[in-house]
Amino acid sequence: MKKILSVILMIFMMFSMGIMAVACKDKFTGSSYNIDTSVNNSSDNNNSNALYSQLEFIAIQELGKRLSHEIKSTGTRWNSHIDPSNCLYTIGSIGKAEGSFFKYEVNGVCYLYDKYGSPALQYIDGSGGSIVAFKVWIAEDGYALLSFED
Repeated sequence: MKKILSVILMIFMMFSMGIMAVACKDKFTGSSYNIDTSVNNSSDNNNSNALYSQLEFIAIQELGKRLSHEIKSTGTRWNSHIDPSNCLYTIGSIGKAEGSFFKYEVNGVCYLYDKYGSPALQYIDGSGGSIVAFKVWIAEDGYALLSFED
């Protein structure tokens, strides 16, 4: 009887470990993030395609969520002045904006647009939300910075 119970317990534990491995797979491989690494061939784009690691993309997403929450709750903007030569081409989701975004550069300023050509982030101020573009950089120290423009 003890052998039968131990076999059943072992099968149950193996089954549980299999479920945990499948559940954690997306979390650690990042396959649940929609990241588009295609090149935006806009005529206004002079920078080469910049591809960053999955960890950096996740860091950008998490930063974007915090900034999105801050904008929603306070209505304020967060700005930073970083060398625009570090602009990203594409990223995953930032804050409430889901999908793949494409960099569009105008006069050295990187704006991110979604795949439909719309600005990728909106102010949520209770008055319909005025549309803004935002810039993303990876600074030399590896931190992701966002800057919002009217």
